[in-house]
Amino acid sequence: MRAVAADNLTTGAFMSKFIVIWRAPLLTAALFATLTAYGLSGCSKKPAQEQEQLSEMFRTPEPPEPPPETSVFTDDRDAEVYKTAKIGGQTWLAENLRYRSNGSWCYGDDSANCGKYGRLYAWEAATTVCPAGWHLPTRLEWAALSEAAGGEEVAGKRLKAASGWDEDGNGTDSRGFSALPGGSRHYSAGDFSYAGSIGFWWTSTEYGGDGNAYIRTMSHGDNDVGESYGGKGGGMSVRCVQN
Repeated sequence: MRAVAADNLTTGAFMSKFIVIWRAPLLTAALFATLTAYGLSGCSKKPAQEQEQLSEMFRTPEPPEPPPETSVFTDDRDAEVYKTAKIGGQTWLAENLRYRSNGSWCYGDDSANCGKYGRLYAWEAATTVCPAGWHLPTRLEWAALSEAAGGEEVAGKRLKAASGWDEDGNGTDSRGFSALPGGSRHYSAGDFSYAGSIGFWWTSTEYGGDGNAYIRTMSHGDNDVGESYGGKGGGMSVRCVQN
């Protein structure tokens, strides 16, 4: 490094020349901020994008999510085996219910869809169809599930299955819930819609007094868990939660 004459140089000017002549291999974000704060002329401000890149380089990564607590459950009524997932202190079936009952349908009246998406149930059937020791979740139990998965605005991404959603709308399935878009059956016309793109799940909580009940929704185009309501005669998916 060649010498620099210090005569008639202010401290700032000297530092400016020093920095121009000798460049450290890496200017850390902390050092950059310190030099800039002291107004040293040789330390020009970075564009906003470069500052953002520097911040990203030194940001502490978020710890990975713990693996989901999963198990299996066998429904004694028909010997169907389901995955289960413990999420925020609640244990859920990690698959849509497939038990055949009155007031239930396969999407499009195609039995293959019952195997893929589970059955669609009218609300009255949904309230009694869960196996012994399990029940149709309330609106508040669904809210607790969303909160345990990071809050309603992001819970859909974590609860959706890692495959099976249209237009690459898959989730991470980081909580082991494996939500699939089973679609719905219209309560009066009897036609089927939205399989592959939207999942609808009944809650046990009624909405008003006009034959409706709350439902929870997830979509291929969103990361949240939505809430709506529907006529009790419509067909929706069922997830059971353990008593």
